[in-house]
Amino acid sequence: MINALETVIQYLKTKTVTLGTSNIASKQRYGNGWTVGSEAIRVKLDDGDPQEIPVQKVRLEVSCFANSQAAALSLWQKVCGVADDAERVKVALAGDDGLLYWLLLASGPSLTYDRDVKMDVCLSFWEAMVSEEAV
Repeated sequence: MINALETVIQYLKTKTVTLGTSNIASKQRYGNGWTVGSEAIRVKLDDGDPQEIPVQKVRLEVSCFANSQAAALSLWQKVCGVADDAERVKVALAGDDGLLYWLLLASGPSLTYDRDVKMDVCLSFWEAMVSEEAV
């Protein structure tokens, strides 16, 4: 069975050169592996826990962390760019390969500030279709 959240995160990790950061995870890790102040992308399910089923459509919350609103928005624009390339992409996972059929923007960007890490954040919602096998 395939984990949709892991599939999307691993896809984004294949684009670290384009995104300009390798800090991509389901939880922010500032002070625990990530340098405070470095750009990062947090991807988590908008609702619920990851399901391991053969085909699934999920809604994701994507947060782009940076030192300014402009930098957070710039990182978000890079995510938008790599999402455009996510059309039936094979993604290597720990146990098997996943297929990312699409990664679509479901909202506009919202700029906010994370007081815990003292960084600007660009928040948006996305939808992804992930499969274990070709459908």
